[in-house]
Amino acid sequence: LSHGPSPVERLREVAKPIMKELSGATRQASHLTVFHDDQLMIVAPTLSPGPISIAMEEGRVFPLLATTSGRALLAQCSLDEQAERLNRLEEYTSQSEAKKKALQKNLFEINKTGFIVRKSQLTQGITDIAVIIGSNDTPLKAALSLCCLNSELNGSELNLQELIAETQGAATDIARKLGSHSRTYKS
Repeated sequence: LSHGPSPVERLREVAKPIMKELSGATRQASHLTVFHDDQLMIVAPTLSPGPISIAMEEGRVFPLLATTSGRALLAQCSLDEQAERLNRLEEYTSQSEAKKKALQKNLFEINKTGFIVRKSQLTQGITDIAVIIGSNDTPLKAALSLCCLNSELNGSELNLQELIAETQGAATDIARKLGSHSRTYKS
């Protein structure tokens, strides 16, 4: 008996060429993430074609709440799954009730729009754009992120709205090629 590729391998296989096009069009690095226990894992990174790029290592794990991608992944979960995951995170359970409610509201908004734009909490000078791939009922939760680094040498002429639109288009292409329902993004 032979085995087909795992869902993550299939996601990576479909996403890599689309991500390479995204990085070429935006002149920014991108990465694809999925859940790994109660963290996120980078399953496919791309570099910017410019002389300066952010390098993310495949297989690296990061805290969910400290990353834009992690918030996009959490936002895609059902409310029950979201609560279960959050209640296992010390950085969530130690927060005040007001901060917990603000985070839950933020996750609701991310789910509604399908994306989040936020300054990186891990690296200064970077703005992250994370887009949910597929619909909420997609079995494998995944997010596509663009790490935007301002550099005169990279030559990108796109503004933030254009970078968001490019990332949304790439996420839609990935979802369609996987046979998943694509998401309608709302600004």
